[in-house]
Amino acid sequence: MAFTHEDKPVAFCQLKSNGKVYDFVGDNNAIELARIYVDKQCAGQGVGKKLMDTCFKKARNLGKKTIWLGVWEENLKAIEFYKKHGFRKVGSHTFKIGNKLDTDEIMVKTL
Repeated sequence: MAFTHEDKPVAFCQLKSNGKVYDFVGDNNAIELARIYVDKQCAGQGVGKKLMDTCFKKARNLGKKTIWLGVWEENLKAIEFYKKHGFRKVGSHTFKIGNKLDTDEIMVKTL
């Protein structure tokens, strides 16, 4: 899903229902919020909230009761955004990029 302003993309999100669902998500039929981006110039204008609400509506229309995501543990601004929209941390996942180990917090919201 994407939002545009003056024919330019300003926000984008991707829901994914065919990927791995971690056990601690608690719902094997959950949908993943795989990507969400909002142009920095749109920050604070409600675009992120509108996009998130659209994702929730789409997930419900697909019959999903749970939405989950992974967010880099050091991306505090994103974590606060997700908490503000009802997500809660349920676990973490460590992954390797090159020689470096990083951790994503796994967050869940009941729809």
